[in-house]
Amino acid sequence: MAVSISTYLDINPQQLDEKGAFDAILDVDSKLFIDPHLLKSTEAPELKHSYNRVCKHFSGIIKLLSQSQKQGDKFWRSAADRFLFSEVRGLCIGYSGKSTSGSGIGKKLQARLLHTAKVIIDAGIKDSEMFELMGLFEKGVGADRISDMVANIILSDLLAYTERVFKELGITGVGTTSCPDREYQVPQNQYNSSPIVLIPKDILANLPLVHEPADIPEVAAFNYTLRAELNRLIGDIWRDKKPPTKDDYKRAIFDKPAILSRLITIYREMPPEQYDFDNDPAGQFIWYLHSLEYAQKYPLDLSLNPSPTVDDVFDVVMQICKQFKQAIENNGSHTLLYKDKDCTKSKPEEASQKVFLGIASAYCKANDLDLSPETNSGRGAVDFKISRGFNSRILVETKLSSNKKMAHGFEKQLAEYQKAEETMYSVYIIINVGGCSDDRWEEFHNTVRDAKKSGNRVPEVIIVNGQKRPTASQI
Repeated sequence: MAVSISTYLDINPQQLDEKGAFDAILDVDSKLFIDPHLLKSTEAPELKHSYNRVCKHFSGIIKLLSQSQKQGDKFWRSAADRFLFSEVRGLCIGYSGKSTSGSGIGKKLQARLLHTAKVIIDAGIKDSEMFELMGLFEKGVGADRISDMVANIILSDLLAYTERVFKELGITGVGTTSCPDREYQVPQNQYNSSPIVLIPKDILANLPLVHEPADIPEVAAFNYTLRAELNRLIGDIWRDKKPPTKDDYKRAIFDKPAILSRLITIYREMPPEQYDFDNDPAGQFIWYLHSLEYAQKYPLDLSLNPSPTVDDVFDVVMQICKQFKQAIENNGSHTLLYKDKDCTKSKPEEASQKVFLGIASAYCKANDLDLSPETNSGRGAVDFKISRGFNSRILVETKLSSNKKMAHGFEKQLAEYQKAEETMYSVYIIINVGGCSDDRWEEFHNTVRDAKKSGNRVPEVIIVNGQKRPTASQI
């Protein structure tokens, strides 16, 4: 079930906002990330020296690798000890679908990253920012891992910040969390048995400045002189293969280390940009408060007997799905699906899934139903699993009309999920936000029609009109 920190601790969300703290959803990750460069300007006093701490940590690794003569010697081992980052539990940010755990770095990835770093260092590049840019050229390293590496290094600062904010808000009955320097008094998250770690909003970004090869052209354009030089150094890659892969950049950097040196220079000059919490363009949290308000304004009179059949549970799920349809089509919730007020640019599909999650959570809680977002059945992730006991499980998949795999999702995905989860029923919700040709709509309708003719069990299809409707004065 979706529960925010403020709801969980029964405090006014505005109080956290006034403290500059992100009111995270405890059981669903928000895809936001700690941008190390934002640490330079944070207003949180506990994080005043955090960026220097990050630089010092990575500079120490560079110094050790510089002295290492071969893999496995004492300097290499010391560097490895500093580069083994565990998962950070309790942040509730990142890419995790099944939990709110972080993304640690294990032995295999650690060895590969150390080898890459050693090659770069031996080529004469010893800037600590090289580790912040590893997502450009190392597989398995993305925004979440960079964010978690930073969180590992500054965890004691984050805990000190958390302890102070909750103390000022009068939160009592907290637990004790140990960090190498001391113990901290912070509340515990019952959903993952970990401490609740507050994050200042001013260090969070939608994505770091540079985290994928596709970001390089935009970064290069930031400075005309450096762009020309970078084009000269890396032009062969752009000409031969578009878009370049991480392996392409890794080979290029090994061959011409000046490429990375120039990127580091540009990276230092670029101003970081924190996430726009006022407008929430990626739909990471606005859905939560809206859903709470919606469920209170439009309550559903649902009931289940103590021993419901799967048909009883399915009836309740269908009522919830229809309430979601009503919210989008007639009660203004469609605005949560778009980046702009004119409802012309839709947010990522995940935004619509979270709107459903929020609305469904309130009604599931009232009926003692278990709602599991993005469960993994062994065959891939399904958006939601709603259940009452083992034998009464209903799968719900949501897709935007702009998704090119709309028909594929119906035909293949849910059929596989049903096999893996041994469910009786499933619901397939299409939210029409435009971006779908007449041919693709016809393909989808034909797929549904053919599936029904086959005699096999097929998902219940609900089509939701998520597009902006004219006001009464415009009709």
